[in-house]
Amino acid sequence: MKEQLAEYASHAIFLFPSLSEGFGFTLLEAMSMGLAAVTTHTGLGGDWVRDREHALLIAPGNATSLAEAVIALVENDDLRCRIANNGQKLSRLFTAKRLVDAYQSAFEEACERHRRAVSGRINV
Repeated sequence: MKEQLAEYASHAIFLFPSLSEGFGFTLLEAMSMGLAAVTTHTGLGGDWVRDREHALLIAPGNATSLAEAVIALVENDDLRCRIANNGQKLSRLFTAKRLVDAYQSAFEEACERHRRAVSGRINV
């Protein structure tokens, strides 16, 4: 863990050109450490990240777009810092409490739907 934190701290840009990603905790970790990210519209990138706000989004498998995005971040300090700051703010939304609360809410809603469906089929 110490080495991982040191690695993140020694960089300003994080490349995550995923072709297929479930959620992307690696991307979230890098964003939480204040790295400006370049990623694709998959997983976390597709569901939560807004292009040019939280990260630079590129098409999966497009090496030219990846290179252009990196160059843009290297050449434009304001863009890189804004994306890094906004990405870090976004990453703070993903807390354990929020995850547990969301699961609990989903389970409670599913149970309620099931109760209503069952009660509608039973004649008492």
